[in-house]
Amino acid sequence: MNTYGPYPVDPKRVAPYEPRPKREKRSYTVLESVFAWLCMGLGFLFWRWSVCLCALGSMLFLWAAFACAAIVLKCRGAKFRTLPVTAMVSALVLSPALILSYNPLICFCTLAYGAAAWCYFVSHTAGDPEQIAARRWGADLWRALVLPFSSMDEGQLFRGMISSIDRRRSGAVLKVLGGIVIAIIPTAIVVALLSYDSAFQELLNNVLRLDWEVIFTNLLCLIGGIPVGMYLFGLYLSATDRRMPDFLSEEVCSQLSARTKILPMLTAVTAVVPLLVVYVLFFVSQWKYYVSGFTGVLPEGFSYAGYAREGFFQLCIVSVINLGAILLTLILMKRSKGADVLLKVLTTIFAVFTLVLIATAMAKLVMYIGSYGLTPRRVYAAWFMVVIGLVFIVVTISRFVPKISASALSLAVVLVCFGGLALSNADYGIAKYNVDRYLNGTLNSVDVEALYEQLDAAAVPELVRLAEELDKRNGTDITKVTYMEANTNYDMYHRLAAQLMRIQSYTWWGTEKGKHADADNIFGFTVNHAMAKKAMERLGEMNH
Repeated sequence: MNTYGPYPVDPKRVAPYEPRPKREKRSYTVLESVFAWLCMGLGFLFWRWSVCLCALGSMLFLWAAFACAAIVLKCRGAKFRTLPVTAMVSALVLSPALILSYNPLICFCTLAYGAAAWCYFVSHTAGDPEQIAARRWGADLWRALVLPFSSMDEGQLFRGMISSIDRRRSGAVLKVLGGIVIAIIPTAIVVALLSYDSAFQELLNNVLRLDWEVIFTNLLCLIGGIPVGMYLFGLYLSATDRRMPDFLSEEVCSQLSARTKILPMLTAVTAVVPLLVVYVLFFVSQWKYYVSGFTGVLPEGFSYAGYAREGFFQLCIVSVINLGAILLTLILMKRSKGADVLLKVLTTIFAVFTLVLIATAMAKLVMYIGSYGLTPRRVYAAWFMVVIGLVFIVVTISRFVPKISASALSLAVVLVCFGGLALSNADYGIAKYNVDRYLNGTLNSVDVEALYEQLDAAAVPELVRLAEELDKRNGTDITKVTYMEANTNYDMYHRLAAQLMRIQSYTWWGTEKGKHADADNIFGFTVNHAMAKKAMERLGEMNH
């Protein structure tokens, strides 16, 4: 008897090895071949326009991706359904945020949502004939993000690109392309290393007359674009061929939802009651302290900054914990007799307590803003609290109106709120608010250094406007202030002059290329940079 390891095993009981069956080679239509080339181009543009330059390039990339997919699917005769089209339209509506804001977080969230919306649109338009349910949008989205990996093997992208060539030649073309891809990186490295020799470098420059930096950048973008193109084309193939049909299907989602209901009703009540008792005791003990935020009167021994910061972040975290607690209760609690009534009561109580906490934190924040003005952190904190409050209201309403999908409506609320923040050019609004309040006398001073440090180019037009208004009032000319005067006097006017000198010297409109050199490229265009450049040109050359 043969043995495998330390224990004897009966060979008859060992399952014979069965090699993985080879997948039939797929044939591609001319339209699919065109789409394969478009996906390869989109992969290149993803790195060249979006990652390298951001701003206008990112917005154009999203538009190009949706346009290519929509045209190809329309020519294929696909049916455009309401939810996928809504996802596409919402992503396109949000895309101008990429040129309205230079905030990295807002740009990243906009791009991430655009990519997810593209996958959702292609997945449910190219295939999946079932009616899409708004209640399981999360499962549908996750399925769309995973689907491409089932069609990324065996070089499907390259096979689609050369499908018009006969089989014998297509194999040779694939081998040649593979060799070229393998040779790109070592060849570029060798050329870079040998360029130390001036004669060799001069030979390359005279013979080829090429910009090697541009070529190397484009080659890297092309190499990086290959997996991106494979992913995009793989999604189309998986959706069209309806691969992984049982992955997160309606039946599977229903079974998973039923399996998660493991928490007895009594256990759920016991778990949440202590939290509610703590909230009651907290509100009773701190009533006078927190009511001060609504009356606008500071408690004794507090400054505006100290009062606003005292417990502010703790209140925000508690609000998030409350949302998590009620969502876990809705997901895990068994649906026995009386469960629906209990869920309505618990959701309502948690919503009331959380809204009181949010209102208290907002009142404290409003007092702080009234004394010290706006900053990005204060705006984002207020936005976050408003979103949490609206989500709680949606979840509560959905308990009393079963036809409403809490998850779908919450997503819509978050998207609308994010769109309002991203498309409003909040950074410029913050600078304008602070300057307006200082000029009308309701704000004691403007921290000009922090304003530019936090808001970047969005603050420049308002700093220039502030200088112009002060010059009009005082009969001065800020461009005549010398470097020595600006850096030895610490009043706001001279600090403003020093800041404008620094801005003029180390940004793209000055003598040195520095902080925003990419703005010279059209694909790096943003509205705030254009406004800043125009404002500095209006100000004129300062006396450095």
